[in-house]
Amino acid sequence: MIEYANPNSLYNEVVMLLESGRRVILTEGDVDFDILKPHMHEDTSLVKGEGGRECVLRVADRIYDRGYLDALFLVDKDFEGVLKFPRTFSANVLPSECHDFVMDLIKACPMLLRLVLEQILNRERRSTKSKVRAEVTSEELIESAVDYALIMSAVRIYSLDNRRDWDLTVPIFSTFGRTIATVSQVVEKILQINGQSIDVVDIGSIVEDVEGALSSLSRNKFALVGDHDFFDALAAVCRNEGIRASSKDLSERVVGAIRCDVMFNVFWFSEIQRWCHARDLKGMRCPCGA
Repeated sequence: MIEYANPNSLYNEVVMLLESGRRVILTEGDVDFDILKPHMHEDTSLVKGEGGRECVLRVADRIYDRGYLDALFLVDKDFEGVLKFPRTFSANVLPSECHDFVMDLIKACPMLLRLVLEQILNRERRSTKSKVRAEVTSEELIESAVDYALIMSAVRIYSLDNRRDWDLTVPIFSTFGRTIATVSQVVEKILQINGQSIDVVDIGSIVEDVEGALSSLSRNKFALVGDHDFFDALAAVCRNEGIRASSKDLSERVVGAIRCDVMFNVFWFSEIQRWCHARDLKGMRCPCGA
């Protein structure tokens, strides 16, 4: 495993690998790397590039401008396509189809998430102290979580489009406990976290703009929800229903349940295979015999 947080050191390492004749596939972060690692043949150098999406994209641009053809950079698409000022990708960048690669995997196999939730629901219903509604289903939980998480998608798009530079790293929905917050409450909480007084800021106009963005996202909900916001929202929806489940637990259960047959249904599997085979590489493999 190779991991670098500094764009210069990451760039230098990729160049060193390329100059030594290696072919390189670089992931944006930990989860993508951990998912792909067992499935990549050893004839390809899989590199984990920490430091964030922009760091990886800057390295990709430099590698492309230098004319290196044997490096592929896997990044989250995020909100490109709906932003006022979208970022262009070099030809050596393969973005996710949805917001990120984890959401691509969930989209490719919805049953994966449903099975995880059914296991949790069954556990809760066996408890003598359970207060979970008998009629609640995994499908209902997922649909509610997507709708809830979409609020943060709208907030993030508003922040980017308006150059707000808000700190949005805090899992917002967890701060409301078992309560399902409104758009106004979410915006107010974000302003507080960022040290902005709601007495000074025109919160009404911000909420109106965020709600407008939220409305425009309703046509393609799932593709515009990030995995961190989704699992944070799903945990909140579960808490609201009296179900014990943290966002970390939910995320780890889902990612841990990913098998080869799921990966092979995602569009970027065929793209990675095509890239590898064009270079006489074996590409991705199935270590579990699925």
